Amino acid sequence: MKSNNITYIICSMVIGISMIVSSLILHNEVDNSVSKIDTTQENSELKPLFTVTEAAEYLGITESEVWIVIKASENNAGVSFPTIKIENKTYISTIGLIEWLKNSIYENRVYN
Repeated sequence: MKSNNITYIICSMVIGISMIVSSLILHNEVDNSVSKIDTTQENSELKPLFTVTEAAEYLGITESEVWIVIKASENNAGVSFPTIKIENKTYISTIGLIEWLKNSIYENRVYN
């Protein structure tokens, strides 16, 4: 009976340690991939402003999904989606978009 208890304790410790190690590995992978995103204009071939269509293409999502994020961020007190409105057209700051994306990754934002 005592042998089983010791086995359970050892197995629990191994599982716990492996969970901690795997979470550290995943965290470092996210940090490395996010730090590779260059936010300086001089090192980027991107335009300073995207249209909604261009932002959708850059992000790999649909235009309607970009509009969902824009509308949600207008009603949110947090970090808003980096839009600029000129007359009746909406543009998205390229540098602001990259920063917004970094923050969204860490904050696990959900848009419906």
